[in-house]
Amino acid sequence: MPVNWRTTDGDVVEAVGAPAGKPWLGKYLKRAIEANKEVKPADLDLEPHVPQSGTLSIYLLPLAAGAEQRLNAGQKIDVIEGRVAVAGSVDVAAVRCAAICEAILQVSPEAKERLQRVAPATTLQWVLR
Repeated sequence: MPVNWRTTDGDVVEAVGAPAGKPWLGKYLKRAIEANKEVKPADLDLEPHVPQSGTLSIYLLPLAAGAEQRLNAGQKIDVIEGRVAVAGSVDVAAVRCAAICEAILQVSPEAKERLQRVAPATTLQWVLR
């Protein structure tokens, strides 16, 4: 699981004797963790941390209900409007959920400009690459 992976039910197996509940659910990894390796409380954060890149911009893509279960940090998507590709092979830096869920995308300045011209952003769809 890469940095900023939003933890879900299928991501972590609780150890025998672990406290009741799922205190890790919906939190974000501070570092990449290999499959079948222990996730410690110190590895988790309440919010994703997406560093600024010198060449890439951040774009927040609103997600339809339930989409946060299929999309996560480290994946690549194509963003489309209708049948037209608006931005291709876009990096998902994180998926953040508060009142709504949104994908934090790292895009080129040109792709961000194209995405911002689509109004409203909720008309955009995405597909995994």
